[in-house]
Parts: sequence; C-alpha cells; structure tokens
Amino acid sequence: MNYIDIHTHSYQQQKGLIQLVSYFAKDIPQLVGGKIQHYFSVGIHPWYISPCCYPLELKLMEGIADKPNLLAFGECGLDKSKGAEWDLQEAVFIEQAQLAARFRKPLMVHCVKAFNELVLIRTQYNFKNKWLVHGFNGSVETALQLIEKGCYLSFGKAILDSNFRLKDHFMELPFDRIFLETDAGDLDIRELYVKAAELGGISQETLQQRMEVNFDLIFLRHE
Repeated sequence: MNYIDIHTHSYQQQKGLIQLVSYFAKDIPQLVGGKIQHYFSVGIHPWYISPCCYPLELKLMEGIADKPNLLAFGECGLDKSKGAEWDLQEAVFIEQAQLAARFRKPLMVHCVKAFNELVLIRTQYNFKNKWLVHGFNGSVETALQLIEKGCYLSFGKAILDSNFRLKDHFMELPFDRIFLETDAGDLDIRELYVKAAELGGISQETLQQRMEVNFDLIFLRHE
C-alpha cells in the first residue's frame, strides 16, 4: 500500500509515496517548460495576490487545465490573519473556485479564521465540486459543518501536537472525508499516519486503504 501526501510544496520521488504537489500560478511557465510528470495542483495563494498580476495568472491556470496530472486547483482561499485585502482575496478565491468547477476539478483550500465566509460562498454560488480544506485545525463543530457542506479535510503537523483541538473527537469524523499532508514542513508522512490511526481508533493498514480509496474517488475519478 501507498502513503498519500495530499498537500505538499516539495516533491520527493520515493517508492510507496504518492504526493499532490502544490505550485503557485506565477510559476506555470517554468512548470510547463519542465514537463513535470508527478501529480500537482496550482493556484493563487491569498498571501501572494497581486492586483495587477492575478488576471494573467488565472489565464495561465486555465491554459493548463486539461493536463492529466493537474489533479486540482489551489491552494487558494481566505485568510483574515495575513495576505491581500479582504475584498480582493474573496474575489480571487471565487474566480478560482469557478474555474475549478468549470473544469470539474477539486479545489485545494487555505482557510484561516474565515470558515463562515467559506461556507457562505460555497452555498451562495452552489458549488458542487470537491473542496479540500488543507491544514485543518478547527473545532469538531466546524469540521462537521464543512463536511456537511460537501468539503473534505486534510490534517498536517497539528495532529502531532498535544493541544490538537480534535484529538478527543477525531474518531467522530467520517474517514471517507479526510486526508493527511506534510504541507511545507519537514515531516515524514508516515508519522502522521501512525498518529491519525491512533486518534481514530483504527489500524494503520485500514487508514492507508481508506486514504487510497479517497484519493482515487476524489482526484482520479472525480465521483
């Protein structure tokens, strides 16, 4: 069985490891020139939105939407603690969400202190494609609300922390809606699997099987 790292910024060619590597839209010309073969996503991060550049970046994203190894758009999202001014963040996020919906791609979402707004946008625009909220470390109430609205959750280094907010509620989450990730950290994805299996009260083998099924359904078959 493989280990699935659903969100990382650093590609590693390693047997038994499947990664979805996140790139910035501004880097698309170099990505295309390099002819990357691994799975990847591409988006405009809310920290790095440029009012003058994002329209071109959206066009670049649209231009590679048919690449078979582009499995998702993003990461993109909403962040009240850092980044571009709010109205611009919201507008650029909506445009990327619409692009992902048009091409029937999942959306990798960065969300900090803006979960209510995220749910509102998904509801108002009636988005039906899969959204995956990466690096989730919110409450169980927020987690279940996002899942109810059709979102998936990815957990990273926070689950290793003794103060992890969901440590006593992790087994309440439906395992067909979760993933694990290393993001930008210097982490071994296997360490996260060990901890997630412990918190979820299941075997690591069962967790690996579930993650592979999730990956296949959401990112390869888009069901």
